[in-house]
Amino acid sequence: MAGKQASEKPTLTELLQWLDVLGGWQQHLTREAIKELASQGRPSRSGPGAAAGRANRRRRKA
Repeated sequence: MAGKQASEKPTLTELLQWLDVLGGWQQHLTREAIKELASQGRPSRSGPGAAAGRANRRRRKA
């Protein structure tokens, strides 16, 4: 992709390669985040994240 003119469209193959790379990164980051949350155990009921957690639960039910 580097060194191309802005007006020049990337080929389908290049786009697919980029999507593949980005998808891999997303999976990796998601897995890391899940591990991080799991290692912390249950989130505390009080604290900065508590209000957001309650709001999320309310939103899911509705």
